[in-house]
Amino acid sequence: MKQIDVSYEFIRFDEKFKDTINYPLEVLQKRYPYLFHSSISDSVWEAKRTDELFDLVQQQVDRVFSETEELENQFIDLFKHIKFYFPERDIPRRVIGLTSEVDYQTKVVYLDTLAIIALDCFLGGNNEIYSGIHNYERNLMERDYLIPTVAGEFAKRVIEYPNSRSFISKMVYMGKIMYIVDLLLPDIQREFKLGYTYEQFRWAVEYEREVWRYFLENELLYSSDKALSRRFLENAPYSKFYLEIDQSSSPRIGVYMGYQIVKSYRSNFPSVTLAGLIRLDEEELFILSNYKPPR
Repeated sequence: MKQIDVSYEFIRFDEKFKDTINYPLEVLQKRYPYLFHSSISDSVWEAKRTDELFDLVQQQVDRVFSETEELENQFIDLFKHIKFYFPERDIPRRVIGLTSEVDYQTKVVYLDTLAIIALDCFLGGNNEIYSGIHNYERNLMERDYLIPTVAGEFAKRVIEYPNSRSFISKMVYMGKIMYIVDLLLPDIQREFKLGYTYEQFRWAVEYEREVWRYFLENELLYSSDKALSRRFLENAPYSKFYLEIDQSSSPRIGVYMGYQIVKSYRSNFPSVTLAGLIRLDEEELFILSNYKPPR
């Protein structure tokens, strides 16, 4: 991996945006036109630059990201792994950090030559500016989740969403994403890559067998019920089995289960290329995986 050469520019647009003296608005608009919506007037942008709430958020960003050398090195490591596993893919030439008015639904935008990071969405779950945001969302707003979020957005660009509406297809699709994230970030703790706290990760490991039994006994795998995504794949305080264990369960448990299925397939077919794994139909991958939860 060391021999792979990558280069990119890390730009703190948030710092430039607050610096009204050295960076007039017209200069920023000329250099970074893709960051400005044409439907928003210059007066609105200027007002935002001096807004008290915006300044408060920026102060928190400056505090948490007072140094970015480690983060920049993590991007280099991520991009090297992308070039190793996906040599045909471009990597971003620019990584731009900015503030987004805490738009935690869109923390990262990943394009082939550009990555945009909402730094104000990774300030730590207990940060005072996050009051009013649900705890389960705040859990993912730690700095440790920044690089895994970027890797996940890349993975979504290389895996097509399944045509099948079955629950197992969606689980395996999410499992493929997690498998790629795991490959790209070998040195990052698995709970961060899964978007879990340590306790949530331990619950998923401990109850894997019981969760699988529940899916089988309730005949959920080939169901096309859209509610299953909300219950087991989307971010929430916990997974919804409609049982007493619900509030102690890990959220998005279907993502974890899909990841285990993909790993089981890989164990059975180690010679299949990564491209072959990605292209393989999700239901077929599940059947070939011969997945069985650990005893």
